Amino acid sequence: MSVDALSVDWRISMSSARRVAGPQKVLAGNLDPMVLYGSVANIRRAVDECVLQANGKHVLNLGHGVEKDISEEAVETLVTRAREIKL
Repeated sequence: MSVDALSVDWRISMSSARRVAGPQKVLAGNLDPMVLYGSVANIRRAVDECVLQANGKHVLNLGHGVEKDISEEAVETLVTRAREIKL
């Protein structure tokens, strides 16, 4: 594969993307934006799972951005959890 990074939407598992891309490529993405409609616990769990499956160089983000009716608390939960993770 002759790219430096690969953006992955939420319909592809991050672990599958890692197998295809290999360990040295940067993966970006993969959180379903609809996760932000869930509970704080579910948002935190989704972030953890995505980062764990990425298993290496990774830029965490949402598939298609934040829907206009998503609460600020949900976005804050996502950002806070992402910052808390230590690899």
